Amino acid sequence: MEEIFRAQYTVMCMLPNVAQSVYDVIYPCCNFKFLYLRHAENASYLSQKLTKMYIVMHIFYAVKFENTNLSKQRSVCARGESARRNVTKRKMQKDLHL
Repeated sequence: MEEIFRAQYTVMCMLPNVAQSVYDVIYPCCNFKFLYLRHAENASYLSQKLTKMYIVMHIFYAVKFENTNLSKQRSVCARGESARRNVTKRKMQKDLHL
């Protein structure tokens, strides 16, 4: 899941419904045979939930680290620029989802 997530997230982070788009790519590639051996009646539900929780947590941390990077860049740039210019740059970054 990790390899597929890393490859697909950079491509799909600009699209709407990021979590669902990544789920649609990751879920068919996963092997959940171990669930069907012990919990066959709930295996489908468990495999879907496990994949969705993994994706949501990964997206949360990816956004958290990206926001940290943006705030560090902003503080470095803020030293020599006006406050109005910083606000405009921040809005553009939010609009472009960078």
